[in-house]
Parts: sequence; structure tokens; C-alpha cells
Amino acid sequence: TFARRALGKISELSQLETISSSPQTPGVAKIFREATVKVSVMIFKRAVIESRRKPKGILRPKQRTNYKDSHNLPWPHNATEQLLAEMFQGSAAQFLAITETLSGGNRRVLQTRPPTPPEHEVFDVTTELFLTGVLLLSGGGGNTQLNAAACTDPIGGINITSSLIELSATGEDGVSVEAAVRFVKSVFCYEYLEIFDGIIAPLLTFLRKHANPAWQGYELDLDLLIAMEPFVSARKPRHGLSGGGSCAIGGTIQPGGTVISCDDLVILAEAMFAYTCTPLEVCFKDFEN
Repeated sequence: TFARRALGKISELSQLETISSSPQTPGVAKIFREATVKVSVMIFKRAVIESRRKPKGILRPKQRTNYKDSHNLPWPHNATEQLLAEMFQGSAAQFLAITETLSGGNRRVLQTRPPTPPEHEVFDVTTELFLTGVLLLSGGGGNTQLNAAACTDPIGGINITSSLIELSATGEDGVSVEAAVRFVKSVFCYEYLEIFDGIIAPLLTFLRKHANPAWQGYELDLDLLIAMEPFVSARKPRHGLSGGGSCAIGGTIQPGGTVISCDDLVILAEAMFAYTCTPLEVCFKDFEN
């Protein structure tokens, strides 16, 4: 494919640069490493799906995986994790591949819908991507090769000093704050709400504890998702958080002097107002296509 040929050309150019008479600058080496990661991500996005599709004309019995039993299994323990381990060094590059794969298509974060592929194998890939993302975010996989049972902090893998592409290019472990928020948005969009409930509270607590002005937009993003959750599912959220300002503690609002009890619509309206009207500092994305 084009991406594989491009990866080969990048490798050739990097080798030529290495053996050239002029000394290679750190900036040039960084460019080659980042380009290699980005093209590898493009290859992964296709390979992780195509490798699981059934050949046309071949009938095979449906075999659904019980992912609840995988908590104590060593890394990598499924086909998706195996492909990540083969293609990328470090949890940062692996997490980048996951977020890029899940953010493809025509999805919008608040227009949620579960994955509905025609083949159940593709549905399994989506589930494996999310479960692996949870593991990497908690500090597992990557160079550590820790499994889910060994990672007790849901956001233990966050790195606040470098962007995800910088960590990926050097083969390091870690997940940037921007990437963590982006992953949570994908979790919400695909309606994996049990995973969402397990991540959202620790991540919001982390953001508010550090009080970084550049992260204020991420807090507003997550507050809006919390306010939207009652409209996505009838199940009761298990994260223990409430959206909105005064409504979050059971108060009331008084538009036009009329006392109105707070409800989900009011909380959502408050969250949307804060989201659209709060001035934010500029945040730079981890990865540009």
C-alpha cells in the first residue's frame, strides 16, 4: 500500500541522512522519528480492522470473547494488543494509534451511537481498542508490559511534561493530558459508558488539582459530557459526579424571578453556556494529520 511504501522511503532517507558526511542535527532526527510514527499509525488504522475481517465466501461460527476474564492476563493478550506491541515501541505510540483509529469516520462527540459494524469481529476490535486504551492510560502495556490487574490508578499513565507525539517519537511510555481527554470523548461517543464512568472522575480531579489555565478547556469538555450523559442513556451514572454549577449541589435557579427546580435540561444548559462563553487559552494539539 501507499503508506507502507512511504514508511520504506522514510527509512531509506533516514539511513542516507545518517551516513552522509554532514552531521545529523537533532531536529532532523526528530522529524524522521515523528514521520515514522505517523505513517505507522496510518498503517495500523487499516491493518487492525482488515486483519480481522472474514474472507468473502467463508462461513465461520461467531465466537464472542469474554473480556471480563482478561483482567489478569499478561500483556499482550488479544490480537489488537499483539499488533500494537509489534508495530510500536512504548505506550505513547500505542495510545496514539488507538485514538487515531477511534476518531476516524464522520462521528461527532455528542451525536453518540454504539459501534454497529456488519461483522462482529470488527465490533470486537472496537472493544479491544477501548480496553487497551484504558490499560495504557492507567500505566500498563508499552515498555512496562503491565497488565490491568497491576494498574490501580485509572490515569496513572498521564505525562504532563511532553506531548503524545514527542513521547511516541522517542518510544517512551506515557499519555498526554490532551490525548487522555480525546480518548474519553471517543469513549463517550461510542457509548462505552461503563468505561466512561471509570475514567471521568479521576481525570477531572486531576485537571482541577493542577489548575493549569491551558487545561481549562478540557475541564469544560468533560463537564459537558457529564451533563449530556443522562440524555444518552437511561442508566444511572456510576462516576458520582454532577454537571453544572449551583444545580450540581441541588440548588435552584431564578430566571425572571421565577424559582425553577434544577433538572437535567437546566444542568445541560448551564454546561453549554459555560462551554461557549468561557474565554480559553490556546492549547496545541498532540497530533496533526
